[in-house]
Amino acid sequence: MGLSYVAVYTINKSRTGTAAAVKEILKNISSSDMMIILIAILISGIISFFLAIFISKIFAKFLNKINYYALTGVVIVILSLINIIFTNWLGLLVLITSASLGTFTILSKSRRINLMAALILPAIVYYLIN
Repeated sequence: MGLSYVAVYTINKSRTGTAAAVKEILKNISSSDMMIILIAILISGIISFFLAIFISKIFAKFLNKINYYALTGVVIVILSLINIIFTNWLGLLVLITSASLGTFTILSKSRRINLMAALILPAIVYYLIN
């Protein structure tokens, strides 16, 4: 995430939505703005590291009591509902297609990096054109 802010600062191209939002809000990112952003990233990273260690120890005690299939079903339903709310049925079609492709790579024992290359190449071409 920090590298996306550095990219906005150095080459004036955003790689993530949050970097694009910061670029739009600040218009011109100065070196002092960049230092504040990087310090905030460093502080939040340190805090999240210790919080993650603390919370993971608590959850590790209850991990074997969770019904994995029920949890998976709930997550799939929630993701589908969120997708339908924010997109439409076409978004749901994209979700089902991408989930099927991801499942296919696992079941066919092919390398998932090949699928990532097929997905990322159009994004790279889009950013090179714009």
